[in-house]
Amino acid sequence: SDEASTHEVRASVKGEGMEIPSLVALESIPSLKSYTFVLESSIALPKKYFEACMRVLTKCSSLRSLDLGFHIDREHIQALVAVADRLDALSIDSIDDNIVIESIIHATKNLKTLKIRGMNPPYINLPYLQRLILRHQGVATANQYESLFTWVDILIVTSSCLASFSLLADDEKICNFPSKVPSLLQTLLKKPCLHFINIPYVVLRGVVLKQALFGFPNLKTLAFFVGDSNDLVSILFSGL
Repeated sequence: SDEASTHEVRASVKGEGMEIPSLVALESIPSLKSYTFVLESSIALPKKYFEACMRVLTKCSSLRSLDLGFHIDREHIQALVAVADRLDALSIDSIDDNIVIESIIHATKNLKTLKIRGMNPPYINLPYLQRLILRHQGVATANQYESLFTWVDILIVTSSCLASFSLLADDEKICNFPSKVPSLLQTLLKKPCLHFINIPYVVLRGVVLKQALFGFPNLKTLAFFVGDSNDLVSILFSGL
């Protein structure tokens, strides 16, 4: 049933120990499609538990979506790669290690949805990617945004089917650097299938704003930070 197709695990901390639900229930859900880890504390998920969970998930042939709401490091790689090749959707809260990124992404051969927080991944091949959600924090200077937008370009260079793109600042800092924003837009303009663009913390104005409004043939939704409302009105009504 639809109710049985999604299962969520919550790990909570009480005192000095971690109380984690039993994995037995997983094996009794043959139609398991989506699995989410939620840590209600900043404590690291024990490697032993993570490996045990991945062993159970390898038996779930219907699994297509995995959401890991905690920091991933090298000790988690081997267990995660064991289930990665069947995933259509992957969400990872935080990765700082390029080796971890390479290992996981290279194992997800048919990934269509990726949600990730971090920066500066190596070149990775995501030819089937349709939906990308990038989260970042602590990006504030022009040079940092230049690096961020270069990262975006690298990440989606092979994603010809990309239809949905979101760039979200967890700290809600606004990108108001007119000399840097055009590079992000030029990257996105290479993706004609885009119909959803969500960049609420990026200021668009002038020529860049006009390109964003009229440069995507299939665009249905565009969210951005308005730098000048008069600029927006002028562009929208210039042809009337």
